[in-house]
Amino acid sequence: MKTHYAPAERNGTRQVAGQVRKIGSSHVMETLLQASSGLLLVINERRQVVALNRAVTDAFGITEPEKAFGLRLGEILHCRYAVEEPHGCGTTPYCSSCGAVIAMMASIDDDRPCERICALTTVKSGQHHDICLLVRSQPVVTDGQRWILVYVQDISLQHHWANMENEFLHDLDNMLCQVKNFGDYLLDQAPAHEILYRLKSTTDRVVREVKLQNTLKFHRHIKGSAHIERVSLRSIRNMVFNIVLYRSVMTGKYVIEEGPDGDLDISTDPVLTSRVLINMLLNALEATELGETIRLRTLVDRERVIWQVWNRTFIPENIQLRIFQKFFSTKTEFGRGHGTYVMRLLAEKYLGGEIRFVSTVEDGTTFSLTLPTG
Repeated sequence: MKTHYAPAERNGTRQVAGQVRKIGSSHVMETLLQASSGLLLVINERRQVVALNRAVTDAFGITEPEKAFGLRLGEILHCRYAVEEPHGCGTTPYCSSCGAVIAMMASIDDDRPCERICALTTVKSGQHHDICLLVRSQPVVTDGQRWILVYVQDISLQHHWANMENEFLHDLDNMLCQVKNFGDYLLDQAPAHEILYRLKSTTDRVVREVKLQNTLKFHRHIKGSAHIERVSLRSIRNMVFNIVLYRSVMTGKYVIEEGPDGDLDISTDPVLTSRVLINMLLNALEATELGETIRLRTLVDRERVIWQVWNRTFIPENIQLRIFQKFFSTKTEFGRGHGTYVMRLLAEKYLGGEIRFVSTVEDGTTFSLTLPTG
């Protein structure tokens, strides 16, 4: 039989019916199908569906599951390319780049699990829909018969927003580079102009923040790209309060500062350091009632500098246990749970310092950032 990628041969109707009955009589396979909360199908070695769970029928509007038996995944999902060749899903010129077919063939031919992303265009009632699936295939043997478990997850929305974020950050980076170049030129023309100097400093910071966001997004190691330089505590303080002071005024809350009379230079990345301090202060402001105060204390000795941020609110003990855990948040909105995690990530892995907190009912909550001075 002619094919452009995967074998075209299929089991006949009677043989498929026997396989469906065999799956149905297997306690292990029935348990797997019922226990899986995600989309799970079982296929034979010719990629034909011989079992599927309720999640599949609900997700894809399959009202008569028995009619799906003997079909292949692309045919069940109404893939636009599955009808382009007489032998269907897996045999068309498009199938050699299909993540679902590649994953299934890896399990069939090499007896190994495989996971791939499948970009699929479905056609229903003349309407085309693009979806993105994460497909994982897993060989399993029961009662002397080998089957392929196919787990399917619809990641269309996540993939869409990831692509949108990538495009946004790319375009933003390009525009900021232009703004930075204009700012540099203007400052060259009027080097003593205070407003232009502040404009350049702010623009440089935003450019760094966007690059940092790109780095964190892709989980890259950024220690080597941190810009370690000699910088004064006063300049770090100014970078922080350019953002925090406005937020505190607008929310009717107050920040009290305590620190040494003189200034001191330390070796650090001012953007990363100020970002950690800004997060600490904003978290404290968010936890503080209207009209109340938070405190920022700066302690310095010969080897280290410690910033302490205090607020009156007590963090419950069960929350304290997970305060730096990635994705954990007391907020219900999607996308929360990175703030404190990133604070520790930047402070300890990339700045060579440490971040700690203490919270009691009597004394409130204090977060501290400690960095070496040298």
